[in-house]
Amino acid sequence: MNRLSLLVLLAGCDSAVVGGSPDAATPSFDPGTVTGTPQPEPSPPDFVCLSHVPPTTAPDPLTVAGTVLAMTNGSLVPVPAVELQVFRDGQPVVLGTTTTDTAGAFSLAAVASGGHPLRAYLKATKLGFRTTFLYPPFPMSANATAVPLPTITDAAFAALASSFGVTQDDHENGVLLVAVADCKGNPVAGATLQISHGSSPAGTVHELGGGQYIVFDVPDGKTHVSATYNGIQLPEHDVKVRAQDPDCTSPRSTLTATTVIPAP
Repeated sequence: MNRLSLLVLLAGCDSAVVGGSPDAATPSFDPGTVTGTPQPEPSPPDFVCLSHVPPTTAPDPLTVAGTVLAMTNGSLVPVPAVELQVFRDGQPVVLGTTTTDTAGAFSLAAVASGGHPLRAYLKATKLGFRTTFLYPPFPMSANATAVPLPTITDAAFAALASSFGVTQDDHENGVLLVAVADCKGNPVAGATLQISHGSSPAGTVHELGGGQYIVFDVPDGKTHVSATYNGIQLPEHDVKVRAQDPDCTSPRSTLTATTVIPAP
């Protein structure tokens, strides 16, 4: 299992405008609310894979493909003409570059891994949107061909922050979007998110529903991400949160996305 869930990548910061978590909350019809039919209790999360040993090999090259989706008014809309790059984590090495098509889709089919699980991240840039960074929770050990990469416009983010009564400090801090899922990829609602910067708790956590959480005002730099559910500790991993996109000549705020899952 290799679950690359969530966000996006980079390229030119001045590209013109053309035109957030794997399971966006959408309105649904619940027959129980109309007929009084008892609804079954949801199944508990599946954490059986917690004991799995991580893979030690990976295809070379790897394929990373998916769709960039904008979080707008409670729905996800494909975003064309997003400039994308995949970077080797911890090094300024670009492993691939592409641009989303008219349906918001992208594909990077020649990401060099050297045959070993690859620590990498994706970056997406488009004028009018927050620059988005996606960090997988584990090194990539398999092809990922259906990655949903949510991003958000500056205006939509401002409305979201306002709805939570938050004034985001984009000069010093970044924002995290985190999805928590079980071994089957099902969202884990009601988890306790753990975000820390060094040895101190960081940011303010707000639950979006469907196992998704947004964390405002996370200090710039290395950040530890994990979660617990009913006393079960899920694996921790690190991401780099950025207050501003370092590759843009004019200020550009960011969004960092990742998932917490039991095993790769």
